[in-house]
Amino acid sequence: MMGTIQELTQKVDTLQHELESQKASGSPEDLLGISEKQEVVSLTKARIENLRA
Repeated sequence: MMGTIQELTQKVDTLQHELESQKASGSPEDLLGISEKQEVVSLTKARIENLRA
């Protein structure tokens, strides 16, 4: 199970980095959607951390 949680954490971290890159280069119209995605990624990361506990 821990391997699976570790893989999920890595995927979420990768998504966070990709969204930061998109936010830096995105148009103003894109920023709202990117912010929403970042919120979902943050919530997902918190849930994964809760699984570890």
